[in-house]
Amino acid sequence: MKVCQLLAKDAGPYARKCSETDRRALQNLGIPSVLHDLSVSAPNGPPLDLAGSIALLYGASRIPQDIVRKTRRCIADEPVSPSLITRLTRWAPAVVTTPIRNEAGSLTYLPEAVTQSFFEIEVAPRVAGDNGGVIGFVRRAGSPQALTASIGSRIVRFRDDISFCEFDSVPTPLELAAVHVWIDPAIDADDFGGGTAEALVAGVPVVASRTPVNVMRLANGQSGFLLPPGDANEFVHVTLNALFKPETTRLITESARSTAGRFRPEYREAALQQVLQSLEDRV
Repeated sequence: MKVCQLLAKDAGPYARKCSETDRRALQNLGIPSVLHDLSVSAPNGPPLDLAGSIALLYGASRIPQDIVRKTRRCIADEPVSPSLITRLTRWAPAVVTTPIRNEAGSLTYLPEAVTQSFFEIEVAPRVAGDNGGVIGFVRRAGSPQALTASIGSRIVRFRDDISFCEFDSVPTPLELAAVHVWIDPAIDADDFGGGTAEALVAGVPVVASRTPVNVMRLANGQSGFLLPPGDANEFVHVTLNALFKPETTRLITESARSTAGRFRPEYREAALQQVLQSLEDRV
């Protein structure tokens, strides 16, 4: 078995995280693989040799269709929309996408993985009467960034002792440990890179848009808070409650950490091995 990992030119944080997680998993499994980062590939370089390989696509919607057409067997590893699944299967009929239809006929996902270091940090719980706080989020372009700015401006009208920590990508465990509430104001259903899974694992309260991927990550009112995408007023209200009602928030974070084991890398590694073997057996 040979595996070729294809990382899209404009791949986001989620796709890059998955490609790195799978690179380590393939090494653990002893499966030969090569990673092609299309953002650094020379435009006039030699064509990609995908013959006999199973291709793992990261940022599938951004990978040129002429490359997808060269693949006989591939996995589009992101919770893709139905329209993208249709487009990919038209380009390459042998493509397998996640969600993957298993032998029982139901749809399953390669589970999202969070690196082990996030499971090992301890976030100091807030107590009643604590002032101020730090709200963290990943910087995005376009509408999500405008929404984040709107949320921030409204929050500071109520409290001038709250600070905002903006990250270019998912923060390190040490950086995340200094955050009191994590927000993920995604608007696009295909926006997966908000750092939500890492915050859940670390025990940081999460306030996130109700996108398909966030619905898979957390249960509203149990392990975090899911809000209508684009609703700045709701984000302000729920975020302030998460900061200043620690008795409620503590129950939420305890629930999130109790179910965080599903984000461990070994579960994704086992699922990846199963899917790769299934594709290999088709030949």
